[in-house]
Amino acid sequence: MFIEIVFTGLPIDRDEVEEALEAAFGPDGEITGTGSGMGRCHLDLEIEAGVAPGAATERLRAVLTDLGIEEYASFEVSARPAPEVPHRMLSSQDSPPRPARRGAGAPSHHGHT
Repeated sequence: MFIEIVFTGLPIDRDEVEEALEAAFGPDGEITGTGSGMGRCHLDLEIEAGVAPGAATERLRAVLTDLGIEEYASFEVSARPAPEVPHRMLSSQDSPPRPARRGAGAPSHHGHT
């Protein structure tokens, strides 16, 4: 199971939240991604398959409440994480080949007698 937690205007450092979640979930969960910007930040929490969704969200809510940040958080639970999309620079070789123009490669006979 995968839980994406989004914080808006988080009044504490995100690292404190990560540490609290890691302590609460132990081997049952792992922070697999983080990000921040524009007054928001997020944590991706992957939960082991044997943990019931209700138990996981209860644990999450307890951590948020203990830290006093539940009003700054929203989260979405899904069965599995979104597939990773590799990020890389594209080169001209990544473009599909252009179709050949009509007559390309054939000698032109226009204007020759």
